[in-house]
Amino acid sequence: MARISNTLSRWHKIQTNIRDVAARRQAALLADVESEHLDMQTLEVLGPKMREKAQRAVSEGLATVAKLQSALFTVRRALARANVEYGVADLLSETEQVKQELASLQALVQATEGGLQFETAQEIEKKRRAAASANSAYHASSQLVTFVDEATVARLRTRVEELTLELAKKANAVSDANATKLSIELDDDIVKLVAI
Repeated sequence: MARISNTLSRWHKIQTNIRDVAARRQAALLADVESEHLDMQTLEVLGPKMREKAQRAVSEGLATVAKLQSALFTVRRALARANVEYGVADLLSETEQVKQELASLQALVQATEGGLQFETAQEIEKKRRAAASANSAYHASSQLVTFVDEATVARLRTRVEELTLELAKKANAVSDANATKLSIELDDDIVKLVAI
């Protein structure tokens, strides 16, 4: 057994590598034992060797896949515990909450952009009517109007700026927490197989 020490961030990548290697080994195992169409003459000549190869593939392949899956579980369990212990889980949850609030507020601000304030639109329309009454050629105009007052939009924009800064701080905190070292004990074969 080898005791490996890496950052949480690196362990997440190692976890992905172990999962990928296990999937490739599983696919190779299935390919080694897949049924084949053979004529009887080939079967008589190569049958015993093919059976031996398939049996060896099953015993060795299953053992390797089982070791990889066990290592994957070990890494996942250690990461889950470390994520809780070092606050990563809470930080990620808080980050998601900030992202959702930020997206909501950004959508609100965007929905108010480009429109005239209600009062401004009324003033423009009054002036158009007055000018048109002198010419008697008044036609009602249409305007893109927002009914959210400027003070509210300004507060929303300020909050968007605050949340953007908070999100950056949370991302830095997650990055700092993921730089924490974690030691995990893994089988030597797995260390070689996954190139840890």
